[in-house]
Amino acid sequence: MKATISNYICGACGATFRRWSGRCPRCEEWNSLREREEGRLDKFPATRLVLLSELQTEISGRRSSGLKELDRLLGGGFVPGSVLLLAGEPGAGKSTLLLEIARTFAGSCVYISGEESLQQIAERARRLAIVNPLLRLGVACSIEEILATDVADLVFVDSIQTVSSREAPAGSQPAMRQSIEQLTRMARQSGSVVITTGHITREGSIAGPRLLEHMVDAVFFFESDRSGQLRILRSIKNRSGRSGESAFFAHHPAGLREVERPDAALSFQNSILSAMVAGSRALPVEIQALVSEGCGRRTAEGLDQKRLMLLAAVMDRYLGTGLGNRDIFVNLAGGLSSDEPGLDLALVAATYASATHRNMHGAFVGEVGLGGEIRPVQQLDLRCESLRATGVEQIFCPRSQADRAGLRGILHVGELPEILTGL
Repeated sequence: MKATISNYICGACGATFRRWSGRCPRCEEWNSLREREEGRLDKFPATRLVLLSELQTEISGRRSSGLKELDRLLGGGFVPGSVLLLAGEPGAGKSTLLLEIARTFAGSCVYISGEESLQQIAERARRLAIVNPLLRLGVACSIEEILATDVADLVFVDSIQTVSSREAPAGSQPAMRQSIEQLTRMARQSGSVVITTGHITREGSIAGPRLLEHMVDAVFFFESDRSGQLRILRSIKNRSGRSGESAFFAHHPAGLREVERPDAALSFQNSILSAMVAGSRALPVEIQALVSEGCGRRTAEGLDQKRLMLLAAVMDRYLGTGLGNRDIFVNLAGGLSSDEPGLDLALVAATYASATHRNMHGAFVGEVGLGGEIRPVQQLDLRCESLRATGVEQIFCPRSQADRAGLRGILHVGELPEILTGL
């Protein structure tokens, strides 16, 4: 008989220990440790070694998803044996995106759902006119059921929060961790690509332990702008491609459609514009601000609220706006979101224009320092190109970067009153 060893797993946090104790040393939960016996191998098998040249040759074996935007986000297509996590708010379109991938993927697909019945999935596929003779559907709520299904080139698990294990109920941290571990093992051994969806919390993070993000090969966030014009797929982590990239889709009654020119899908009023960088592309955005009498509240939609508080203090100090006891509301129009400092100058210009009751329009790109100085930004050429595509002729930017035609340099926020008077 094989010798066995006992491990004790915490049902609350999933930590593993060699000895039992009444209280988990990690999460300090009482009576949460459960014993699990594992076989002990007397002799470990040797690790199979592969030449680097062989692996480099296999890199070209990526499989296209059939969607150009997604392939660009992935770094050239799916890498066999990888596990991807697709997170997003309820209703953002995660399940729809999975079916769109199944529509265009040239290979066998298995869609395992723990949230919807087969009839519900089939009805959505009918509405979207999904036709793929190699797509098979199934309902499973345990990792053991999923692993027992036939292997396919592409496996969807919707969602990881609905998968249970023998030792833990669905939705618990141990169940999610064990499920990801076993799905990863299956993907590595079979060469299948596994895409699992995940819910996010109110704070915008993936529900469950952050450990899941470290265990998978890629993490993507699927966001829906509040105006309903765009769906944005952001690459948060990608071991086989570039992180920070974004892919854009438009929502139609017939499904999701790729958008190669997202700026063409957005409309702008005569207001303050800027440009945010989304991976290898820049997206023109409209900054809205409203300053009113109040008690000094600072509210930001789609922008960093702490950044707004800092910039309000800078404006108070160097522009004399007297914003201390006034409410400030700022918004990144179109339901988009960004926390990059390259939007600082536009935010300050929009807020100052509202505080001084001026109706102005213009394009501003630059970071604002605590001393009111305008600091350089990265990828200025890319930003300016996207702004000019909207018809903007003059762009205000840091003076140290204003060496290109059509750019007007600003050294300090104190120059804004004179600039805005001329707009």
